[in-house]
Amino acid sequence: MAEAGGAFMPPSLAALSPLFSGAGLVAVVVVLWGSLGLARRALFVLDDEQASQEEELRRAEQQLARAEARDHDLRNGLAGLASAAAVMGGGRRGEPG
Repeated sequence: MAEAGGAFMPPSLAALSPLFSGAGLVAVVVVLWGSLGLARRALFVLDDEQASQEEELRRAEQQLARAEARDHDLRNGLAGLASAAAVMGGGRRGEPG
């Protein structure tokens, strides 16, 4: 009887032992290869999502800057109109004309 891994095995199984070891190694390599492929795809998806979110953030910052400029211009225009109304009405600011 042949000894493989400390256990007694019949000669027919002892001859197959290297075959099973090789098949197990191939199976591990295939599983690792598949896992690496999945991880790589997941990283590409994350990278694409991050780029998309950065672009969305950039657009939001531009819109905020435009809104701030618009609000500033509106405040200045309203303040000018209020001053002109006060001068033309002859009354004090804040009182109904």
